[in-house]
Amino acid sequence: MQEITGKKYLLPLTLTTLSVASFFLRFFSLQQTEFANGWDGYFYLVQLKSFFEEGSMHSSDYSLIYPLMFVIQWLTGDYVLTYKITSALLCALFTLAVSVFVLRYSKNKTLSLMAGAFTVFSPQLTFFVSQYPKNLLGVDMLILYMAFFRHRYKALPAGLFILNLFGHRVTFILSVVFTICMFLSQKHLKWLLYGFLGIVTLGTITVLIPGLINLHDFERFSGEFSLTPQFAPLSFINEFTNEKLTMLWKAEIMFAVLFYAFSVFLLVRMFLKKEHNRIHFSLIILFAILLFPFFRWSLEGFSFRMYLLFVIMVPLLFINLPGRLNTAFMVTIPSLLVLSFFSTQSYDPQKHDPPYAKYEVVAQKVSQSGFDIELIIGHKALAEYVTYSSGIDVMPWIPDYKIEKEKLWRIAADVRELELEYYIGEENMKYVKRLNMGYFLIREDLWQLFLKLVIEKDNDTELYNRVNTWKNPSEVRPYYLGKNR
Repeated sequence: MQEITGKKYLLPLTLTTLSVASFFLRFFSLQQTEFANGWDGYFYLVQLKSFFEEGSMHSSDYSLIYPLMFVIQWLTGDYVLTYKITSALLCALFTLAVSVFVLRYSKNKTLSLMAGAFTVFSPQLTFFVSQYPKNLLGVDMLILYMAFFRHRYKALPAGLFILNLFGHRVTFILSVVFTICMFLSQKHLKWLLYGFLGIVTLGTITVLIPGLINLHDFERFSGEFSLTPQFAPLSFINEFTNEKLTMLWKAEIMFAVLFYAFSVFLLVRMFLKKEHNRIHFSLIILFAILLFPFFRWSLEGFSFRMYLLFVIMVPLLFINLPGRLNTAFMVTIPSLLVLSFFSTQSYDPQKHDPPYAKYEVVAQKVSQSGFDIELIIGHKALAEYVTYSSGIDVMPWIPDYKIEKEKLWRIAADVRELELEYYIGEENMKYVKRLNMGYFLIREDLWQLFLKLVIEKDNDTELYNRVNTWKNPSEVRPYYLGKNR
């Protein structure tokens, strides 16, 4: 009897062990830097710090990641540590969710363990959470929803579907696509009625609650498409090059592509044999969306994040592997776990994160400038770090509301002091402060004058092109990024 009981708990204990391993390996990888990880790290910390020190978040957002961070911050009292622990916990949940998904649909414990071990190994997962923890929360919610979609207690998948709404916008849309695919072959009119009522309800609450999906979010898709097709995994490898990609990371990408192709082949064979597997079909459709070739490739665009989801979610397709190969699969599990100690180092803050040590100096000098500042315009990552460090509001957009010219400033990049003096005049240099190599604090109206005269006075296109980059934001903040959205 004790032996039977022991076997009953062996799988849960093993899956828990894999999740704990996923947590610690990612946590130690994120600890390679004393700063928060990723290009968005300090955006979350600005929100967190604002909540604890001012009583409300800097930008209204009802994502579930914030309650989780609030609890961890209350326990640790350290903003940066909270961010890293939260990210590592989301990796642990991802490992557990993938394992449970594969177990429920394959009924094969070995495949479940192999899928879990693969997520522990995944270099892409480590990079992904270092950059986009909120996205990973959405992925976790999506996979749990898919895993329990057929649960006998319908309240469970219904609750998980609602939680997806508070995870991430993109993964919520994917959960809707998954639901449609799963019901595609069921000709029950009541589901169409439920779907219509659900859309009406969703449209109502998203207008009322900030941070959720909204019709204005479709503005994000403006410029995201291209008539020229691209293959995202190849685009990613070409973009990152060997300098930012390890051999293990490239091996994972190659495996993901080949295994997806293999899964498509299996689906075609099923259709030819008139066999229907809705979960397999639904997954193939989801992955096809993630690799949609007519998304315009850009590291700042939709295609990049969709591609990242594709690679980390590939272990879900393990449900299609034949059970008769269990012995061979068992060998891969310890191999993947051994490789995990090396693969998590594929994320390198020196190569993949902004130069926060440099931004630290910039933030200190901005605080000491002595200018009367209401808002500063500064590029992505720098803006969030300066806001977090100094308490001065900085954003990577031109404001969509009026501010007195004396109180609107900019952190200008890639410009020389002599160039500024030549175009705006020596008398205006009192409104310019050197911050760090290549960075200057300048009043915004004088920066716009500088840009205007560069063209009108000398038609210096070389200088104009040098400063007219993402480091010197020139677009007005879109509605969907408004402070109360």
